Parts: sequence; structure tokens; C-alpha cells
Amino acid sequence: LLLRPPQLDALGLEAALRWQANALLRNGTPVLDLSVGMPATRPPPAVELACFRIAQEALTNVVRHAGARHVRVRVACEDDALHLRVEDDGIGIDPARPQGLGLLTMRERAQLAGGTLRIDSDAQGTRLHARLPL
Repeated sequence: LLLRPPQLDALGLEAALRWQANALLRNGTPVLDLSVGMPATRPPPAVELACFRIAQEALTNVVRHAGARHVRVRVACEDDALHLRVEDDGIGIDPARPQGLGLLTMRERAQLAGGTLRIDSDAQGTRLHARLPL
């Protein structure tokens, strides 16, 4: 159920993202700023699932590794694509540390949906941007 929550199919991406964020950040740390702007017509199921799973992994990484005080999640439709942005003010990703499967899986999910994933990180935090074509 965590890989494909019933909320995703029944209520859509926004409800599923809110549910997941509340579950992961239930203690209030980091503070979440979530904004979801969905298109008039629902995205294809593969795009919704890719966006959900990338956001889920990104938020899990923030909670486990970032030491962030704030995390911002934005979903918006622009240029015939769904854009997911996740930004935190944590410690960033240490390039000297071996990368886990989570980052690789997020990239693969974006590519399988025909999209792209970019991650920028420094000592002021990490910024993720997934672009998934509609």
C-alpha cells in the first residue's frame, strides 16, 4: 500500500501526496510547505504514480538524512508537463558518500515516464526537480 496507496487511485495525486507527507512528517519536523496545482484533467496513471513515488522517496530522504528544518514540495503543470519540486534547507548530499538506491530509483522512475530528474545539493540544502510529460 505504501508503493501505491489507495488514495492515489481513488482521490488522485494531491490527496495521496498530502497523506504521504502527513504520515512521514507527523511530528512536525521538518515543517512542510506543500502546494499542488493540478491540471483540469487528471494526469495519466503512470505520471501520477511516478510523481508520487519520486516525492515519497525525496521526503523520506529529507526525514532520514537531511537534518532539515523546512521542506517545500511544489507540484505544478507547465509546458505540457507535470513539475515536481522538493527543496529542503538541510545539510545537502555529501558527494563523497556512496549514493543509495533511492536516488537511482527516482531517476529511473522519471525516465520511464518519459521525463527528467535533476538534483542540486550544497551545504544549504537539496533541490530536486522532476519534469514528467503529460
